Amino acid sequence: MQPSQSQPHALAVLVSLVLALTGSQLAAAGEPEAYQHLAERMDRYFADNRARLIESYATPYPPGPDGTLEHIAFIYDNALAVAAFASRGTPDDVRRAGLICDALLWYQNHDPLSDGRLRQAYRADQDLITATRPKIPTGFNHSLTGELAWTGLAWLTYFQRVRDPAIPNPINDPNVRYLQAAITIKDWLVAHVWDPVQPGWSQGDREVSTDMTVGVPLANYATLAVTPQDVVIPLTAFASQGLNLERLRAFSLVFDDPSWPTGTISFEAIRLVNPSTGAVLVIDDFADFNPVRNSLGFDIGGIVDISLDPTGRTLRWNNTDGSIDWWYSLLVANPNNLPRLDGADYTQLVLRVAGAVGGERFTVQLQGYPLQPQRITAKATEHNLDVYVLCHRLRDLGVSDANLPTYADEAKQFVTATAWDATEGKFWAGTLSDQSLDRTHWVEDVQSWAMLALGRVAQYGGALGWAASRLGLSSDGFTGFDYGINTGVGDPWYSPTPDGVWFEGTAQMASAYQVSGRQGGVDFSPFYLGELNRAQQSAGGANGKAIVAASHDGVTTGFPFFSYFASPHIGATAWYLAATRRTNLFWNTSTDAAVPHDDPPPTGGRRRSRPIYRLAE
Repeated sequence: MQPSQSQPHALAVLVSLVLALTGSQLAAAGEPEAYQHLAERMDRYFADNRARLIESYATPYPPGPDGTLEHIAFIYDNALAVAAFASRGTPDDVRRAGLICDALLWYQNHDPLSDGRLRQAYRADQDLITATRPKIPTGFNHSLTGELAWTGLAWLTYFQRVRDPAIPNPINDPNVRYLQAAITIKDWLVAHVWDPVQPGWSQGDREVSTDMTVGVPLANYATLAVTPQDVVIPLTAFASQGLNLERLRAFSLVFDDPSWPTGTISFEAIRLVNPSTGAVLVIDDFADFNPVRNSLGFDIGGIVDISLDPTGRTLRWNNTDGSIDWWYSLLVANPNNLPRLDGADYTQLVLRVAGAVGGERFTVQLQGYPLQPQRITAKATEHNLDVYVLCHRLRDLGVSDANLPTYADEAKQFVTATAWDATEGKFWAGTLSDQSLDRTHWVEDVQSWAMLALGRVAQYGGALGWAASRLGLSSDGFTGFDYGINTGVGDPWYSPTPDGVWFEGTAQMASAYQVSGRQGGVDFSPFYLGELNRAQQSAGGANGKAIVAASHDGVTTGFPFFSYFASPHIGATAWYLAATRRTNLFWNTSTDAAVPHDDPPPTGGRRRSRPIYRLAE
């Protein structure tokens, strides 16, 4: 049974008290097991003191662009894990939180664009001791505002845990690098997603999934002869033209020099190599004499004659009719699908040429996704809540940016003026690319997050009731909240009714109810914690330790290609731990404490101002 939000206030309080009596012991019953799950997943690939991220899901893994989400570490989930470890704060917890923070620092410092950003996810099995570039999984190359802000919050939470209380100026603290990393995130957000015209912060950058082709003249690297030789082309020659080496689609030759309209070239091998590490990927060694498949098993072809004698490796071009002959070798099975060849581990393209007749003035090309992402102009309410808290927490720690209050206020203005629907007492999900309200998607997280970030139950507490009435449900033997619905008739992702329990959102609502109860509103958190404890033990996909993402596979969200599955999930487990420990993950405070900045100050007093310190530029 879903607790009713429409009951008279007195009855709601009575129900809350009864639920508290029956559920208080359950609240923390699964806490040790949940922490055990976080530690076990963190140690799946590396169990020492090296920096690393936690794989977001466990078996049974949800589907993903490369088949499943195995090996994938979402930065949002890892930021939540940092907060969960810091909340309990045992020596091992603090150690683990530090290792995750160090891994996130490494990724920030090694991003291909070198501008302070992070990507949506990385490979949890990447060894950062030997790595030179991030391993960014297929489909998760985006830099999204909320996820970057949550990473900044994680760094601040860890910094607050480990800073020396005897050093008042954070500039002089030996762990100031975590504070500085959060400032770098803020600077990136200001430079890339802050809207100086209309209040609010846009959603971030997305990976461009339209291929580009870049080429280099072979003559820049070799003069061909009739005898065998290696032609070595540095991959930087392609990357410097904006090609993302992690998303390669095809290798090709274009015989485009009018001074050499005919000729032949014979190959012994085409390889990607890294002499420093010894890594070698054979694109084609022509050993099977197959003129239509390369050694990777993918198609080759083009407008050339491919000799079948003696080995099928000789290309003959003829442009005398005015055409441009070309030849390609695919690096993926299906060029129209998302997975691409990751060439980031290699530094050279090596062509082993057996001989050539007719000159070397042709172009060597690689095709793939561009490195430069595309701006998302739509704005999300949840992202603006994240930025609001990040800017205030930076200011609270003494960061000297005089614009921080303005940035925070503009994010808050988007939430409370643009996204707040006073008629129904809910928050809209955000705006579309034309800045009109997104009236199609009705989502849970902005309702609970607004309570955690802003407080003020008298103004916004009704959003919790709205979420319960519109997105609350019982499904698969559990009562909780769906992620959201899509009310757009005719939309391909139309899903107008809740269809499954999203346990992460249910834990978020439990935390929000705790804040509500502290301010005199209803608090149904004991009931939902009881449901989460049951889910920990008996939900589909449960392992007795983690919280699974959803009550069954394929719980819809109303957004394209975005569903939740009954898989053990780091994010859901971290939010569950926050609720059991009564921790407000936004502010690194207790849900029993005042929400900073938006709760009214104590009667008869004003908040004390904090000293402002200038960090080194």
